[in-house]
Amino acid sequence: MAPVSRPVHLIGMGMFAVLYGFVRAAAVFPGGRAVPSGIHVPHANYGWPAVALLAIASVSFIGVGMMTAVLPLISPEKGTQLGFVAPGP
Repeated sequence: MAPVSRPVHLIGMGMFAVLYGFVRAAAVFPGGRAVPSGIHVPHANYGWPAVALLAIASVSFIGVGMMTAVLPLISPEKGTQLGFVAPGP
C-alpha cells in the first residue's frame, strides 16, 4: 500500500468513488434519455418521490456494498473479480 495514513487513503477512495459515480451517471443518463419511451406525463412531479426512492434504495445498496467489500477477504484470488461482477445486476 502507498505510504499514506489510513484516513487520507479512505477519504481519497471515497472521493474517487463519488466522482466516478457522477461521471458514470453523466455518461449513462443521456443514453437512457435517447431511447424513445412514448410515455407522456406533462404534470408529473418527480422531485420528492425521486428523493424518497433514492433514500430507500440507498439502504439496500449500502448492504450490497458491504457484502461485496468482504469478498476479497474471503477469497483473495477470486473475491476481487466477483466484486466487479456484483454491481452489474
